[in-house]
Amino acid sequence: MLGLRKTFQQYFESFANLRLPDSGGDQVLRNQVENAMNSPTQFRVFSDSFVIYVPLKSDDEPLGPAIGIFSALISACFVMIAALRGTHPIRGGIDVGLGMEIAPGEIYGPALERAHFLESFVAEHRRILIGDGLWQYLSLGESVPVTCPASNAVRELTRMAKELVSDDVDGHRILDYLGPKFLKESGADFGPDMVKPAYEFVVQQDELWRSRQDAKLSARYHNVRQYFESRLQLWGLVGDNS
Repeated sequence: MLGLRKTFQQYFESFANLRLPDSGGDQVLRNQVENAMNSPTQFRVFSDSFVIYVPLKSDDEPLGPAIGIFSALISACFVMIAALRGTHPIRGGIDVGLGMEIAPGEIYGPALERAHFLESFVAEHRRILIGDGLWQYLSLGESVPVTCPASNAVRELTRMAKELVSDDVDGHRILDYLGPKFLKESGADFGPDMVKPAYEFVVQQDELWRSRQDAKLSARYHNVRQYFESRLQLWGLVGDNS
């Protein structure tokens, strides 16, 4: 678990190396992007839980929330795969709601409750659910009027964030951590050799719990396996589809 914490921090802090909207030579926009990169997007860990929080009310710097959400989603993609590779599978929920930092690193309010509800009572198997509040927020950001380069960048970032989301077989929106958008943004250092061990672990768990006739756990891992096998071709991998 300590290794997973370190991996999460590594990916979370490296999101600045990912592709962000080009300033197109606009110095004002470039300065806004640099300032937004220092926005107070943070994560905290306690026990076996990870909490990312992104302040969304930012009258002075609208790019901050957009970059924060995108970085949180990208980081969660990395960590989801890393957790499966490390045989410490996780599930989670990401949503938008009211909240306040009542002490350094301690968030309180409906935002945390919504995410916890998605993780504890809806996700069921190893996936990260996207709440309605976050989806609505992204949809609003994607449709903001373009009045300046910064607002155009906000639209682009929220569009990119929405491309990290897909519909699961049961209709729930999930983080598409093996999807085409993450593949495009993950960089040359993250490839099939990172995904293959995660897939092998999922297959092993699926077969283990089926052999033990544990209907609950076998169904959960079989669902994850189906998701992987729907994405393996993107990564140049082939599954056995058994």
